[in-house]
Amino acid sequence: MYLELLNKISIINNVVLESRILSDDKEIVKKFVDAGRKVLKADYGYAFRWNKVLKSFDLFYRDNKTPFISKIPRKHGITAKVFQQEKPYYIDHASSLRSDAKKFMEGAVVIPMTYHQEKYGTIDICFYDKHVFAQEEKIICEYIGNSVAEAIRINHLNKKTERDSQKLLKQKDEFFNIASHELKTPVAAIKGFVQILNQKMKKVSPETSYFLDKINLHTDKLSRLVNDLLDVSRIETGKLKFKKITFELSDLLKEVIEGVDVALPHHSISFKNSHRFWIRGDSEHIERVIINLLTNAAKYSPVGSKIKVSLEEKDGKARVNVEDFGIGINKKDQLKIFKRFFQSKDSSKSSGLPGLGLGLYIAREILKHHGGELHFESKRESKGSIFYFLLPYSKHRIIKK
Repeated sequence: MYLELLNKISIINNVVLESRILSDDKEIVKKFVDAGRKVLKADYGYAFRWNKVLKSFDLFYRDNKTPFISKIPRKHGITAKVFQQEKPYYIDHASSLRSDAKKFMEGAVVIPMTYHQEKYGTIDICFYDKHVFAQEEKIICEYIGNSVAEAIRINHLNKKTERDSQKLLKQKDEFFNIASHELKTPVAAIKGFVQILNQKMKKVSPETSYFLDKINLHTDKLSRLVNDLLDVSRIETGKLKFKKITFELSDLLKEVIEGVDVALPHHSISFKNSHRFWIRGDSEHIERVIINLLTNAAKYSPVGSKIKVSLEEKDGKARVNVEDFGIGINKKDQLKIFKRFFQSKDSSKSSGLPGLGLGLYIAREILKHHGGELHFESKRESKGSIFYFLLPYSKHRIIKK
């Protein structure tokens, strides 16, 4: 007897585990009705749901073997009584049944779906013939009622957690959007006034001009951080706009490297190229990708080290490589490196100012919108890394130098 009981409980436990991945109450109830019919060797089953708003029952599920559509339970009937008392009701003869049900069953059990004072409805497991419920079957019925209610409760909590999480993410994105817009105007104003003042001070006080150059440099960094926050908000809301034109990739790389070279005076950037690739895309956003990779390479490389940039054709696409000789990427970070706001624990070893951990995330999203990809290769520890991106190009306009 005990072995049979354990076997039946095991069947219900499997259903409990299966219900963990379900997000629909009806699917959860269906699994428990079917399992209850199986372990009790019953003929069919169905379930009523309690509607808290309307304060009434409705037919929630009936298996395909149920020979009739049951009427909505009466306010003072068996179902209502079971629901209120939270105890199964066992029927072993048809005399206590409603007239419309008598011809379809001789025995049944009505099981309340309750869990820690949370009530969700009832399950009816029915037999065509008379059925006297053994003690172990009564234990199973109570276990089914508690288990299905617990599964529904967990499902509701999961949905609430997901809704709360989405709400918090939305609020965070709105905050970033508002904060970034509010910061953008004063940063632009500071930069403008510094440039005007610098022009006036170059001849009067070279020392003051030197410090103004430093202010301007850090204002540019602050401006990039603000733009990063704005871009993340636009990416998450699908509002990042692209103005696609046809441009030549090697020319863009040279232009960006010349500009970044000034901002990264402690690193030597070389550029190797033997092709010209015509790209259809947003050149400003691709420029942003290149800048992010170069500044990232400089940040994690020792002062005075080289950064090698190369352009080649790979698998029918243009491939841009940015190679540094810095600290490399440890294995733990490699799975998370493209996530937004991720910063390596090795950032303390970097030579640059700490950022927000958005550069690689933004770069990858920009490339996705261009049909491109962003990848990396980490060399041996403390030997550096190679970040590279692939972009489709117009094969009719490639000119070998």
